[in-house]
Amino acid sequence: MTNLMRWLMYLGLFLVPYLSICLRFVETSFTNRHFLEFQLLPIIAVILFGVSQWCFMKFFNNRCFFQLYSIYAVLSGVMSVKDCPEASKELSEQIQEARKDLISKGFKFRD
Repeated sequence: MTNLMRWLMYLGLFLVPYLSICLRFVETSFTNRHFLEFQLLPIIAVILFGVSQWCFMKFFNNRCFFQLYSIYAVLSGVMSVKDCPEASKELSEQIQEARKDLISKGFKFRD
């Protein structure tokens, strides 16, 4: 078995269950509860695989822990952001107000 065939086999072993869950061919209470985590699984796996390889190559020096913390901080911040339609509407109104103010002062937009 060549290296290519081995990696294609690994890819197939991951993709078949992953796609069956993401395309909802397999539905259980567990997959329904954790559907977002299943969708993000490839991204998380690539990040963790890269981090683990990098950490072992550098013998767990301080940069490894900083990188792990940075990735955790960014991912947790992105996952916890909520949609705020009220804030969006308020920001749009403020932009329109600022635009009118600039036009009254002689500024010309390139719309």
